[in-house]
Amino acid sequence: MEEEQVKEAVISILGESSADELSDVLEYMCSVLVDMSLTEGDVYESVVPLITDLDSIGESRANEVCKSLIKKIRPTSTVTHETTATLLNAPINIGEQLKASNSVTDWLKSTEQPTYVDKDTLEALETKKKERLERRARKEETKKIKRLEKEGVKVTEGFFRKEITMSGGTKDLRIEKFSMSYGRDQLLIDADLLCSFGRRYGLVGRNGSGKSTLLRNISSKEIPVPSSISILHVEQEVSGDDMSAIDSVISADLELVALWEEEKKLLATDPESVRLPFVYKRLEIIEAETARARASTILAGLSFTPDMQEKATKSFSGGWRMRIALARALFCRPDLLLLDEPTNHLDFHAVVWLETFLSTWDSTLIIVSHQREFLNSVCTDIIHLTGQKLIPYKGNYDAFEKVASEKLRQHQKAYDAQQLQIGHIQRFIDRFRANAKRATMAQSRIKKLEKMTTISPIVEEGAVTLPFSDPDPLNPPILQFEDVTFAYHEDEEPLFKNLNLGIDLDSRVALVGRNGSGKSTLLKLFSGELKPTSGTVHRHQRLRFATFSQHFVDQLDLNVSPLEFFLTKEPSLSSQVIRSHLGKYGIIGDIALRSMKTLSGGQKSRVVFAWLAWLRPHILLLDEPSNHLDIETIEGLSQSLTMYSGGVFIVSHDQRLIQMTCDTIWNLENNEVTIWPGDVNDYKNHLINSLAP
Repeated sequence: MEEEQVKEAVISILGESSADELSDVLEYMCSVLVDMSLTEGDVYESVVPLITDLDSIGESRANEVCKSLIKKIRPTSTVTHETTATLLNAPINIGEQLKASNSVTDWLKSTEQPTYVDKDTLEALETKKKERLERRARKEETKKIKRLEKEGVKVTEGFFRKEITMSGGTKDLRIEKFSMSYGRDQLLIDADLLCSFGRRYGLVGRNGSGKSTLLRNISSKEIPVPSSISILHVEQEVSGDDMSAIDSVISADLELVALWEEEKKLLATDPESVRLPFVYKRLEIIEAETARARASTILAGLSFTPDMQEKATKSFSGGWRMRIALARALFCRPDLLLLDEPTNHLDFHAVVWLETFLSTWDSTLIIVSHQREFLNSVCTDIIHLTGQKLIPYKGNYDAFEKVASEKLRQHQKAYDAQQLQIGHIQRFIDRFRANAKRATMAQSRIKKLEKMTTISPIVEEGAVTLPFSDPDPLNPPILQFEDVTFAYHEDEEPLFKNLNLGIDLDSRVALVGRNGSGKSTLLKLFSGELKPTSGTVHRHQRLRFATFSQHFVDQLDLNVSPLEFFLTKEPSLSSQVIRSHLGKYGIIGDIALRSMKTLSGGQKSRVVFAWLAWLRPHILLLDEPSNHLDIETIEGLSQSLTMYSGGVFIVSHDQRLIQMTCDTIWNLENNEVTIWPGDVNDYKNHLINSLAP
């Protein structure tokens, strides 16, 4: 019987709309119904769940429909299907029954034997079962959200807890032999991703290798992820509205919101409802009574003051909204948390708090980060995205770097040895191929070469440099503050009071302090973009500054290429000169000709660094320069700054960058700038101790 006949039978029993809903599985249903090697029981097990997926069909009705279909399509079938279990009056003793039979063969003949289904059919059944369970899970979540919206509850991207109800449900992430592309670029080919529940993975790799794309594909389930795993991906800032920051965090837990709404409704309409105790019990299980305190603690760790926590989300800038998005995810604690550069919008204090918080995270974590020390403190494993593969390593980033270096050394050693062997064999072949006496031996060696598994040469990812040309010398002092005070408005408390400090060409200074304390403002006072309220700023008349800021990167015209960007700044330059200069910063080949919207955040930052270097400044003012750069590029930036003969002033939360580049730390606190009596490790330990209860 063909699919059209099955469809006609379904229409006659269920109606045309239901048949349309089953259109994607009709071919499969047809193959099961007409396969006379399957028992009626097999048919029921395969077909009933598909019919049950229809919104209006219950299981008992589905059994009746299946029975009618069998009657129409398999009229010769004699096997009956019992939809209910039979209760035995007494245990059956198989041994006694065997004794009563003349032989095992006779007993087997008198007993109904199961029909064995081939492997392909079993796999098809398992696939359909898995798809059915996933469809049900999606329907249930959609129904919950729709019900909340009908009741007037605002639902943003949030989180429902998922209980593992199906057989074999797992919270481990196991994806095998998958490929991934972005546009024309093939990012992964036959890659494996294996993540055990409860471990914390650092995903590392060069800018543009596909780390962020991989996280997006996991969260959107473009890559097959078990439906038993709840996922939250922190990538975009929350949308601004009138909801307070703390309420926005709490509202991310959709189950908690739904239970509170149900409790409120029942107390108002039916306080004696038998449902109310169940609501209270579930609220107790998910610790609803501590929800506000937990949300407040997380926001405080991310540098939100009590007043800020009560402010509307629309009053915050993009960076602060990203913190709220991060707080929402930390509050919900999903089975799998995906974090893409979570430290980019944090100050040093918040980074230390987040590092401490995540180091005890008990669900699965995959984090993309450029901060080596952060990965060292948080991660139990590293996944290296390189060569279109995902290579797993046990341990933190330092352990990964050590093992990866050793693997490269061993690989190079094996490659060199094989090349010597191949050369030796090839010389023998070339020498004796035409020799009649040795021709057989030469042919033997030719076959040996053909069968040899060739070790591929190492394709090293090129070292990253961000060179800065040395400026012409200036006699000190080149920049000096005398009793400088600054406030944006006369009626406001000053950000700085009576500052007395200076920078020279040999200065290597890192400025640390909380967000909002005035670090970026101080950089603008240095460069002259802002004028002090009182006091004096002495600048050398030939002093040139170059300032890197995330604002600069964000304001790039995304519709132009790096080459066109340079030409708008320096129209007199030739394309050859510009491309040669961009090439020093990794902007090579067609990357220099592509629109900036196609570049990664790290590549756009390199374009900005290339422009700043072209200016040959005496002092580099760098405001969070490591944002979006991969670890290798940060190492290259640190080395370039060390060799640079001008002054360097950095605002950064990157411990490694500060450690490698700076010899002085200025601490901005309570409207004053003081020199920290120690290095960055001492400062970090001071912050960790301040977190202790």
